[in-house]
Amino acid sequence: MKLTLDIPNNQVDFFLQLIRNLNFDITIEKKEADADIPEWHKAILEERLAKYETDTSGFLKWDDLKKNIEKQLAE
Repeated sequence: MKLTLDIPNNQVDFFLQLIRNLNFDITIEKKEADADIPEWHKAILEERLAKYETDTSGFLKWDDLKKNIEKQLAE
């Protein structure tokens, strides 16, 4: 039988350790998500990254953004 699982990157090590501890004989194939990114979208991402690399003042740090989201969800 073949079984395909989508496992979040931060859970892969835990999952593999669990499977090995249960003594399953498995074959692991790592396959990236099949997503073709159009060239126009890549251009937008490259433009935004270049803007961020030259001036970060218009961007929030992750911790600040997370606090803002949590605050809004609590309201």
